[in-house]
Amino acid sequence: MPKRPKSAHRVRVQRGSGSAAAGARDPGPGDERGSDREPATADDAVALVEQAYALTAGERDSAPEQPSFGDDVDIDDVAEEVGVDDLRAAVEQALRARELARRREQEHREEIRRLERARNDLAEQEERREVAHRARVEGVAADEDALRARASRIDEREAELVERIRRCAADEARLFELEQQAHTDFAEYRRDRIAGLREELARLRTAADAETRRRDEEIADRRGAAETEFHSRSARLDAAEARIEERERSHERRERLLDAREQEVESERVDVRRQAEASVALEFETCRLERDAWRDRHRQAVEIAQERGRQLAALDAAALDFEGRSIPEVAAELRRLRADHRELRHTLAARPPEDQERLRELELRHQEWVAEREELLRQNEEHRRLLASGRIAVAERETNRVVNQALEGLNNVLRTEIAQQAARYGELQADPEHRSAFPACTALDERAGFAEQPQLSAKVPDLAALAVRIREDIARRKGLFYSERDLRCFLGGLAASRLHLLEGISGIGKTALPLEFAKAIGAGSATVAVAAEWRGPQDLMGYYNAFERKFYESEFTQALYRAQLPAFRTRPFLVVLDEMNLSHPEQYFSDVLHALEMRARGPQILPLTTSEVGPAPRLLHEGRALVLPDNVWFIGTANNDETTVTFADKTYDRAHVLELPDRPVSFCPPRAGPIAPLSMEALSKAFADARERYHQDAETVLAFLDDELGNVLRRDLQVSWGSRLPRQAREFVPVVRACGGDIGEAADHLLTTRILRKVRGRREVAAPRLEKIQAEIEQAWPRLSTTSVPTDALEFLENEIRDRGVW
Repeated sequence: MPKRPKSAHRVRVQRGSGSAAAGARDPGPGDERGSDREPATADDAVALVEQAYALTAGERDSAPEQPSFGDDVDIDDVAEEVGVDDLRAAVEQALRARELARRREQEHREEIRRLERARNDLAEQEERREVAHRARVEGVAADEDALRARASRIDEREAELVERIRRCAADEARLFELEQQAHTDFAEYRRDRIAGLREELARLRTAADAETRRRDEEIADRRGAAETEFHSRSARLDAAEARIEERERSHERRERLLDAREQEVESERVDVRRQAEASVALEFETCRLERDAWRDRHRQAVEIAQERGRQLAALDAAALDFEGRSIPEVAAELRRLRADHRELRHTLAARPPEDQERLRELELRHQEWVAEREELLRQNEEHRRLLASGRIAVAERETNRVVNQALEGLNNVLRTEIAQQAARYGELQADPEHRSAFPACTALDERAGFAEQPQLSAKVPDLAALAVRIREDIARRKGLFYSERDLRCFLGGLAASRLHLLEGISGIGKTALPLEFAKAIGAGSATVAVAAEWRGPQDLMGYYNAFERKFYESEFTQALYRAQLPAFRTRPFLVVLDEMNLSHPEQYFSDVLHALEMRARGPQILPLTTSEVGPAPRLLHEGRALVLPDNVWFIGTANNDETTVTFADKTYDRAHVLELPDRPVSFCPPRAGPIAPLSMEALSKAFADARERYHQDAETVLAFLDDELGNVLRRDLQVSWGSRLPRQAREFVPVVRACGGDIGEAADHLLTTRILRKVRGRREVAAPRLEKIQAEIEQAWPRLSTTSVPTDALEFLENEIRDRGVW
């Protein structure tokens, strides 16, 4: 804005407030920025990026001009026309310009976030395609391995034929030797024998040649078919790899385009922000200068007005004193009063001297009385201050007396406590070498019966009969009724994972199931009550008191130690974490989760202290840590109400989940004897036999989940699963089948608890998508099993649809 000369008494001020509002652009119905639709494919993501770029460029071109100042106002009109309102309008205009810049920056941030979401979607799709590509490559590698195996078998057959030909050649050589011998000994017999042998040799040669030709033809046909199939699959693989490479190059090009456009948008955003800041700063500085000039002029005008106001006030006061008389009348009255004053002075001067002396004396006495009064007032105030100080001193003295009494009582208590602590410390330090820092675990070492290993049968149980016997035994002893399907699922979970989550409403036997199961098979068990205030591993494992040189072992630590003792190490051991989700398991159970994940790499330890504290119990690792026993399972029970927390996905992925029904069906168990105690070795052997017998069923379930339902689940529900699901399925499905369950029963449980569970609570997955998944499952299920129905999966989807307000 050009500067005006100082002699010009005019200032620019902004009038009106519509220019800043005109710069705001509301998204229309067709504006893609107003849509919350997320890109479903990579092409949609790129299209969204292009639309965002076009809209940003269009908004930059259509941005309004920077606001300018309007009409001129003369300084002579300051008190009447402009005033503070015009200055306030100018400041508001600057604020509106700043708000406009802020909105533009916010819109650019929204565009950047939308670009980031599109890029993330593109990366996720790329990752899924890479997983599919790896799966295809693994399939082709498996086919190649099969072809190599067939070629190896053909080579073995060729070697067998060569061996037979070699044996024929050896027979021929032996016949030649016999012929030579016959020439020397028996001529006639030799000729007959040679003729017979030659006929036999001819016949053997003919048969061998025919067999060789037949084998050669068969080998050639098989080799040709194998080579044809291998070349065909290689060609398909090459074509698939070419398509994948082309898609990868296309995705790379799109990603480079996305990065370039993102950089361009970022550069434009920075430029726009700088321009807006510069414009706002310039306007603000101009407004500030004009405001200062107006303030100077306004101050001068106010000073002039105040001076004139004081003069008018003086005149008004004089007018009130004059009681409405005119100035000449007041002047005549003043002259008259002056004349009276002169007359009175003359009269006073003419009075006797005694009166004047008396007047002076009275004036002196009056001055003395005034001085005496002031002195008395001063003394009174001093006395009041002294009295207040005395009262404060008395109050402080009383307060100090009470505090001293309290401190004396506290000192007595502290002396007693110090004496007690000193005595206790002396007791603790009296014999540290012979006192264990782990008293509870040491007591378990010394407990009668725990050091003896029980005699258990190594006979491998029939899992189907075992599941039925356990179910009947629990019903007969405790009156708790669990379905056969739940018992099969529980046994399958023992094979699949060392961590179980039992869910359901309160009072249906979640805690009783593992405890009674352990009692039925003669296994060990322990119950640990989880508290809501648990936050770290010390709350679960216990803590070490360095002053007392003692580790306070928790129930959990004692249970793990007991599982390693000779009385329990050869039996299964179930540790029940009651109300596991009262606190976050990912915090207090983190060390155990990590150890369970690393079990495949070797024995895992759970540290209790940072260094060895002796004397330690016999089974502690290095005197400071617990070894995670191989015979231990962790069973967590969970209620879902307002007092609990939600399990994290990583906990669900590591665990076997079983939800017990709200209404168990009762039955009358037959009378039977107790079940023989089951050893860990026998149970593991039963699981291994089931894997060997039904391993193909597990592969069938995995193929069904991946091939029949995988695409629609990944596309419509945006759910996926990692390597834990195949690993657990290969353990779970065979045991369920060995327990008498159907392949569809095992697949239904895995589909519900490991895949569909990830949809729970996701409101962005609309009801129509869930209904579509329902239809897909019902349509595809007969291809897996014709004797079962996916009741758990369909019921889960029905509940999710109902939660979204669709009945």
